Amino acid sequence: MNNTVIKKLHEKHYSRINSLLLEYEYRYFRYRLEYTLVFFYLSKEEDISGYTSFIRLTDTLLALEKNFYCIVYEGANAEQAEKAANNLLNHYEKEYEEGEIFITALSPGKKKMAREDVVTQLFNSLETIITNNRNNTVITPESK
Repeated sequence: MNNTVIKKLHEKHYSRINSLLLEYEYRYFRYRLEYTLVFFYLSKEEDISGYTSFIRLTDTLLALEKNFYCIVYEGANAEQAEKAANNLLNHYEKEYEEGEIFITALSPGKKKMAREDVVTQLFNSLETIITNNRNNTVITPESK
């Protein structure tokens, strides 16, 4: 896979994802209500927008491309979001047996990362896991 694909996704969707996170970041800093951002990149174009039935009403699933999605899990730290993402991964593997999916999740955590840093670090993580072919597993990079 060409790394320029992820760089283009980063350039194209960075501001939209940042805007989505505004309200989550506000509640995080104001009320200490943690959130986790998860990226899903599929090797083929698959419509997983129907997976909204597997997430809570307070969470957001955003279809950015036909093979690139993000979910914001509100009130969930990275460990809890990893479990939720693994649940989606299990559904995906049952539905698309031959499909490859690359998943990375990051929470601002105790270091109180700004949303811009969370988004940038997740794109970097996605690039790394695709380069290293770490598919069909949820990767949670350490927050810096």
